[in-house]
Amino acid sequence: MEIKRDYSIDYLKAFGCILMLIGHPLVFDYGNFLHLNIQYFTHFAPVFFYAISGVTTIFQTGRKPFKHILFYYTILFLCGFTWGLGLRQGTLGFQWLEIISLIAIGCLFVAIIEMKIKPRNYVYFIIAMSIYGIKYATDIFIPEFGFKGFFFPPDLPAKQMPIYSGFPIFPWIFLFPLGIFMYRTKNRNNLILFLLFTAIYITLHITTKIDFYKFINKWDMKFHYFVLANMFAFFSFFIMRLIGTKAYSRPNIFLTIGQKSLLFLYVHAIGIAIAAGITVNALQMKNQWLLWIMGFVVTIPLFIVINKIKESKLFLNIKAWYFLIVIILGLPFIVKNGILLLWLEAILGVIFALQYKQLSIILKEKFSQETA
Repeated sequence: MEIKRDYSIDYLKAFGCILMLIGHPLVFDYGNFLHLNIQYFTHFAPVFFYAISGVTTIFQTGRKPFKHILFYYTILFLCGFTWGLGLRQGTLGFQWLEIISLIAIGCLFVAIIEMKIKPRNYVYFIIAMSIYGIKYATDIFIPEFGFKGFFFPPDLPAKQMPIYSGFPIFPWIFLFPLGIFMYRTKNRNNLILFLLFTAIYITLHITTKIDFYKFINKWDMKFHYFVLANMFAFFSFFIMRLIGTKAYSRPNIFLTIGQKSLLFLYVHAIGIAIAAGITVNALQMKNQWLLWIMGFVVTIPLFIVINKIKESKLFLNIKAWYFLIVIILGLPFIVKNGILLLWLEAILGVIFALQYKQLSIILKEKFSQETA
């Protein structure tokens, strides 16, 4: 029996992509209440990607052997360094965990739980909350604990946090098991938990002195951000589950963006760079609305054009993937010009995003032969 595709998942990913496109351009005037709050809301885009990635992983665990999943996400983890190495324009990118590499770790984490432990659904909720509890406990009891940057956020005051401090495993990985819980539980539970976290947020808002950086600073994920992240997660999954397989399934740009969200991640960065170059450098205009509009005007057509590029048979050979990884990880040691490195890693990221489905074909053949 063929399983009907849940297009609501694709639309939720598309929503996260649009938030990225709005949230990544610079905000010129942090004194502008509207601009700042729009930017603030977009900081929750990773919540949707990580939670949905947990859900899509459990679809894979029912169809693919564990070796396939392990190999696939290991390559995804290594190719994901294109983002951090380009963003930090050098080897500093190895010190931080970025969005794609964290997705690889998070998906592998829940795949191990799903395939090796097979817990009841409520256990995923307990695991999710416990992961944040570990981060919260280290902040209080052992603030000097090591492994800062990759496993835990850097131990710095919120106002001194680096702008691009990445997505440390603790606490960001909590969203992967949470996504599974939200997808499998009765949908009324999503609504109840949304209301619960909303009540907690209102209580925090009333009873504590508001430090704006605790809300806006997703990098360190203080308790305030954690509560809001849960609010958005439970509410979005409640709506997604209401729509379910009844979502509009005819081809459209939003559906395509959701289904090709990895490609959109790289293309939107290129589009924003071009848009900023036009508005800020060429036109000498630091207008926030113009920059946002130009971001859409450049990125969406660029995405449509690049998405038409066909998959290459070259990447049906595993050696091509090994070669790609060597180039991705080796470039920062060869290319010393930061801007050039950024563009080269972005191009490699686009190639990776266009071809990564070929990897599943290779691995399917490889491990089906081993089990035959």
